[in-house]
Amino acid sequence: EALDALAPIDDPRVAAEVNTLRGTIHETRGEWDDGLAAYRAGRAAWERRPASPVRDAEVLRAATGAAYCLRKAGRYAEAEAAAEAVDADPRLEGATYSILEEDEDRGLWRIDAFPTSDGEADAFR
Repeated sequence: EALDALAPIDDPRVAAEVNTLRGTIHETRGEWDDGLAAYRAGRAAWERRPASPVRDAEVLRAATGAAYCLRKAGRYAEAEAAAEAVDADPRLEGATYSILEEDEDRGLWRIDAFPTSDGEADAFR
């Protein structure tokens, strides 16, 4: 199992990548609290790296992963606060993402860390 293979890896030089991957695996399995913890650890490790477009993209990936896990765990206010923190972070100003809030009629909730135009976002609302 992938998580078993990652378990013994504690090298701080790859902590960012390993924890972000752990977050993705837990998210895929619906393990929201474990995913949240892994994404937060991944983000913290990425933030310790020198500034670069890759670092900023990975901080964004970890932040949106954490917000998604919060939302799926039913922690709506925390998910919204996490989304607002991404918006307010000047390091992520150049990053493109969208967070589409829940549409109760259609049951939609999506956090997307890929470029999305306003028109594309409107299609999900």
